[in-house]
Amino acid sequence: MNNSIYQRPKNMPTALAVILFCLILCSAVAIYFIPDYSPLFLLYYLIPFFLIIAFRKKMPVNMGVIARTILGLLFIFSGFVKGVDPIGTTYKIEDYLAAYGMPWFINFSTILSVGLNLVEFLTGIMLLFNIRIKFTTIIASLMMIFFTITTIFDATANIVPDCGCFGDAIKLSNWQTLYKNLTINLFLLVLWCTVKKIRPTFYTGGEVGIASFFGILFIAFQIYNLCYLPVIDFRDWKVGNKMTNDEVLPVEYWTVYTNNESYEDTTMLISDIPYNDSVWMSNWSFKDTKIIDKNVYPHNLMLIDEDGRDETAAVIGLPEPNLFIVSYSIEEMNLKHWDEIQNIIQYCSDNGYHVSFLTASEYDVYSQFVEEHPFDAVFYNADDIELKTMIRSNPGIVAMKDGVVLKKWHYNNVPEPADLEILFTK
Repeated sequence: MNNSIYQRPKNMPTALAVILFCLILCSAVAIYFIPDYSPLFLLYYLIPFFLIIAFRKKMPVNMGVIARTILGLLFIFSGFVKGVDPIGTTYKIEDYLAAYGMPWFINFSTILSVGLNLVEFLTGIMLLFNIRIKFTTIIASLMMIFFTITTIFDATANIVPDCGCFGDAIKLSNWQTLYKNLTINLFLLVLWCTVKKIRPTFYTGGEVGIASFFGILFIAFQIYNLCYLPVIDFRDWKVGNKMTNDEVLPVEYWTVYTNNESYEDTTMLISDIPYNDSVWMSNWSFKDTKIIDKNVYPHNLMLIDEDGRDETAAVIGLPEPNLFIVSYSIEEMNLKHWDEIQNIIQYCSDNGYHVSFLTASEYDVYSQFVEEHPFDAVFYNADDIELKTMIRSNPGIVAMKDGVVLKKWHYNNVPEPADLEILFTK
């Protein structure tokens, strides 16, 4: 009998393997430059896909090892940047549950956040350390099937504007997110073609020990970030950021007028409208207003006082020490350490430091709360999403001076008056 029929098939040519790998990497790089729908780019994915299918039995094991390593690092990074801010991931899950008509599940959003972050992070660890590679590849594939289907709906229908797949660390459009998932799927296909050829690195006890160690460590990490503030802040309001512009460009107000006879349009600055020219005014009719603001703002927060005035610039840019008590919802505010917060409000009031209470709740709700828990602060109404972005705590405390974020505190870590004095007198 000819023993050649039992010989293992030869690997694909090295040059072709390199080309395939470069094609997949190029798709990953191109994502940055293609934020919107591109049928040409979608067709591009068919090239590496068909190459992988055509040479699936001849895929070199080294390609699988490289794919496994890249996927492991990617899953670890994605799980970490969401795990560092599990509250932010909770908000994103709530957006999806609301968008897909499952509001009854919102109460479990935090548990889902911690659980999904853990699964993603552990999947990355197991891929990187080559632990139970077939089982881990199945878990990764199931996750990517779910994520890919979800992002197809997001990209085509814009159900949720930002998927939050990399938390606040990296922002991607919905189409970029879909492209990213397609690239990950290509690496997974390469891994599937070689999964039987990859030998275990550790014995069973070692695999369990590594997975358990990183799993427990990551759970503790997420709990800390839940009970306090994220150890790494990827948002605009992180400590040290200046939230005001040094040079504010004038906002231009333009108007469009239409001629009553020719119906042609003319555009001019509001200051240039010839109000005193009765003939011109009788021949032209107002059509539209255009506002051109060339300023780039470091945040989207808008503070409205109890009389309806926008006081954002004045309050954020105060040159003297400024303390914000932030609560996106007074009704849902945790009062566990409110007495300590009242103490620092009183300290600031006694020492002439400005104290503002920022909330998305209505003024009458705030007034009732002040009657029940007396304190001296200036009320400002703001959007709840912006307040949640400002600090992951309800209530939270933000200290500012001259437009710069000096320090932020969770309600579980209220500062002592002496800490504020040191901070404000630096």
